[in-house]
Amino acid sequence: QRLTEYPRIINMSSVCGIVSSASNSPYNASKFALEAWSDSLRMELEPFHIKVIKIRPGQCNTQIQRDWATSYLDNFAKAPPSIQALYGGDHFLASVTKALDAMKRGSGSAVSPPEMVVETLVDILQSSHYALKASYLVGRDAQIFWRACQMLPTPISDTVKQKLRFQYPVVVEST
Repeated sequence: QRLTEYPRIINMSSVCGIVSSASNSPYNASKFALEAWSDSLRMELEPFHIKVIKIRPGQCNTQIQRDWATSYLDNFAKAPPSIQALYGGDHFLASVTKALDAMKRGSGSAVSPPEMVVETLVDILQSSHYALKASYLVGRDAQIFWRACQMLPTPISDTVKQKLRFQYPVVVEST
């Protein structure tokens, strides 16, 4: 016997489960796996009228987001010089530092408050069974940047991500 007439399973995915970015491979892989599992589970449970829903937040102002920048710089500093050189060494570090400083200054425009995710979760829990979608993009960057990257052809999407994000190695011409 079911506990509710209209049960639902809600999985916390990420925009990184639909559009990948450089220097985020393990996280991307885990979220892509969650997306595939959720889709399969949704189809398997549909005959039982059980909804499987994915929430796909973009960047949120949480501790994990704030710690990410520090960890990124720490990991680069701990890498052997030969690995640092593959990424462009000091040029890459300067690029990363500049981008992280810009993110800190402009965090209000791109990074969303975590309350947006909570509000979406509450809406899903209170919505009619028939009004539910399979997935929900949450946050400013999710609605604009990541949605656009998902729709663009791969070479264009990769170029856009490379120009707007710093995680790509910097090719330094030798003199």
